[in-house]
Amino acid sequence: MGKKTTQKQFEAFKEDFCHWQILFGLGEYHVSFRMDDIEEFSRVGIDAHNCVADVVLCKSAPAGESWNEDDARSTGKHEATHLLLARLRRLAESRYVGPDEIEHEEERIVRVLEKRL
Repeated sequence: MGKKTTQKQFEAFKEDFCHWQILFGLGEYHVSFRMDDIEEFSRVGIDAHNCVADVVLCKSAPAGESWNEDDARSTGKHEATHLLLARLRRLAESRYVGPDEIEHEEERIVRVLEKRL
């Protein structure tokens, strides 16, 4: 087990996630945050149909890994990017998806990134 996550790191993680959530135009998602004993730095569970996300940050960094406030912020951005791709993933996992649906979602993501990058 590595360095423990501080409250300051947790707040930085949430702040950066929310920053990117807004920049990516994903305000329709209801997001909950928590810290838990997980093996990775973070993870996000997403219900794209109902626009709900459960974002989890590690209580302790994986052993031997760097873990500071900047790392926590970067991790928040990483998880927000998963949220950006959630609808595309949902379409890819659906049994009946038309090519137009995938193309439409891909274009939506491209437009978001064009505006932000």
